[in-house]
Amino acid sequence: MVEYTKKVLNELNKWKKNSFKIAQERALEDLARQFERWQKKRITADTLEIAIDKHKSFRNDLLEKQYMENGDPGVPVAEAIIRGDIRREDLSSEAYKSIEILIDLVNI
Repeated sequence: MVEYTKKVLNELNKWKKNSFKIAQERALEDLARQFERWQKKRITADTLEIAIDKHKSFRNDLLEKQYMENGDPGVPVAEAIIRGDIRREDLSSEAYKSIEILIDLVNI
């Protein structure tokens, strides 16, 4: 894990938790839209089941692995910036500079 100052580490951990909630809400909203489409008979039950499986995969891959308590908080924050869940301006300049290389690496 990258060496962060205490101030930056606290900020990144805060944004890590916020980005988890944002990503979770977005995924659940997408799933809810699929349920609405199914209720209106616009998609089949099979298509809905695929959406449910996709949601489970998203949850396992992104949320649980990337947001582990002992993981580097810079990685999920960098991914949240790339996804557009949080903006660069939301972070202090010091915090952004400390994860700038992670943003470049994740964005590859």
